[in-house]
Amino acid sequence: MDHAGDGQTRDHWHAEIALDRAQAEGSHCYEKQAGAAAVCLLIALAIGGALWCLTSPARWSSVQGVVLESHYFPYGQHLRGPSIIYEYEAGGRVHRTDNLTLWQNPSRYELDTTLWPWDAKRLVDNHPPGTGIEVRHHPWRHGHAVIAWTVNHPSGLGAISGLVVSLGLAGFFWMRALKAKAVRANWSTSAV
Repeated sequence: MDHAGDGQTRDHWHAEIALDRAQAEGSHCYEKQAGAAAVCLLIALAIGGALWCLTSPARWSSVQGVVLESHYFPYGQHLRGPSIIYEYEAGGRVHRTDNLTLWQNPSRYELDTTLWPWDAKRLVDNHPPGTGIEVRHHPWRHGHAVIAWTVNHPSGLGAISGLVVSLGLAGFFWMRALKAKAVRANWSTSAV
């Protein structure tokens, strides 16, 4: 009985098991990394969509308004932040509001605190009562307007940072997925 052939068969069998295991691990690693890249890309798309919405006032119609009242309440007080009441004409009507930014949800006791304090102070200082002010109003809902529409407040900067980080992570995981795919392909060609 020839046992030399059995040794070669066992070695070949062990090599095939090792190859199958390596291919399965490589495939799993590729799928895991590609999945992580896809999740990061979806997060980036969601943040990008939110930024598109948040910057929409920059694309709205612009009219000249007049400042009626302008106050700045220092931070740390019960009523804090900037207050600018202005009126403007749009859609054939005169509108009066105190909206500063798209983020504002005004109430009687809480003013818009989404601007940096120095931007808010400068906005109030540059617009005393009786001065003109550029107003951006919604194209269909003319009563919805803002006077500060650039993404310069903390939440906007956070969203931009989140977009950059999620795109960076998507690229990182995608490169790792491609590397895992290449390793898997090398195992397949070396086994043949």
